[in-house]
This record gives sequence, structure tokens and C-alpha cells, in this order.
Amino acid sequence: METEVRFLKVPRVRNPVLIEGLGGAGHVGKLASEHLVGELGAERFADLYSPHFLHHVIVEKDGALRLPRASFYLARANGKDLIIVSGDGQVTSPEGYYEMVEKILEVAERLGVKRIFALGGYPTGRQVEGKPRVMAIATDRELLEEGKGYHIPGEREVGPILGASGLLLGLGKVRGMKGTCLLGETHGAFVDPRSTQSVLEVLGEMLGIRIDLSVLEERAKEVEKMVDKLKKEFERREALEAPEEKEEPWYIR
Repeated sequence: METEVRFLKVPRVRNPVLIEGLGGAGHVGKLASEHLVGELGAERFADLYSPHFLHHVIVEKDGALRLPRASFYLARANGKDLIIVSGDGQVTSPEGYYEMVEKILEVAERLGVKRIFALGGYPTGRQVEGKPRVMAIATDRELLEEGKGYHIPGEREVGPILGASGLLLGLGKVRGMKGTCLLGETHGAFVDPRSTQSVLEVLGEMLGIRIDLSVLEERAKEVEKMVDKLKKEFERREALEAPEEKEEPWYIR
């Protein structure tokens, strides 16, 4: 088996924008792409299969199984054609990432994509207080101007962007495509709908489209309750396991 794209149908599009969300820290990218597919009523038109996905199968709700895949969806919002790439996860090897991203870009090039948005999370390793910031990184300075008002990281603050999001912009630039990567601050150890909200708010502003985020708000509250509960349980166990201090005798031996 080789990495390949199988078309269900070839859509007719005009000046489409590619939006990628395939997982990463806090599953921010995956949550974002899945939310866009649902809220915008996107239609699946192609699937990408690869031997570089994890060696398992996906069991659907009806009990049927299928291979892991990344899928291409077409949505239309405010007169814009949006090609959304979502999937079951990322691949497991450096070679696999290059193969997968090249296949995604081949589809994008075929459909006339000139602009890419890659969505993901920026792991902090700690619980983010307040509204998560969104970090914008782009293929050129001109695009960063669009991100004014968002947190633009300096060279020392953000290192390499791992996975599909970074490669998509890097290899897309070689093909003459312009791209912006939007990374939401996240702890990184658990699914983060709150960070996803922040990323989609910025994406909506940049594209000039309205995205209903009420479902993510409810999911964010549920996750925050769970995290708070786990934190309290951890503190309780830590207190129980703390060594007791021995009392010093008050008299002189």
C-alpha cells in the first residue's frame, strides 16, 4: 500500500482556501477542523490513505470498520470556498509526514488553492489561565500584518513547528502558496476545546466568516470541570502521602 488520495467526486471551486486540522497538542487542530465540518455543513469529497498511519482500524458506530484516513471536505461560507482537511490522526514517521503533506498539496494545487491555514496547539505544559492566546506564524511578513492584534511570537519563544501544520506551510511555500499557522495555547496533555475556540475566533476574523462556537463552549466547560476535579483529587492524595513531621521532645535528655 502506498500513500494515496481517492476522490469520491471532484468539486467545482473558485479561489478555494485550504484549512488543515489533523491533531497535535491538545487536539486543537482536529477539534477545529471537525467543528468546521459540522457547523458549515461541509461535504466529504476525497480520502487520503497511508501505510504511515497507526497500525489499527477504525470501528464506526454501526460496528463496521475502516482504515485510518484523512479526509477532504468542501464548505461554502460567506461566498468563500473552503477545503477542510480533517482526519483520524497524524502519521507516525518523518517520511510519512512528507508523503502525506505532498499528497494534500497535490490536491490543493489541482483545485487552485493559493492560501493555506494550518490549525494546531502550542503546548505550554501548564494549565492556561484565562483566554488562551493565539500565535500566528506565516510564510511571509505580509500575512503577519493580517494577524495584528494577535500574539506574534518571537524567534526565541517558538521553536520548530512539528507535524503536518509546519510542513504544509513549508512545502506549500515551495509551490507558491501562502500560508498562516494559528496555534492556540494549551496544556497539551488533554483535549482542549477552550483553545480551539480561540483559534476558530481568529480564523473567522481573518476569513470574514461567522463560526458558531456554542458547542465548543459547552465542551470547554465540561473539560474544565474534569480538570478541576482531577486537580483536587491529586492535591488530596498528595496531602495524604506527605510524611508526618515528628514532634521534637520538649524536655532535655
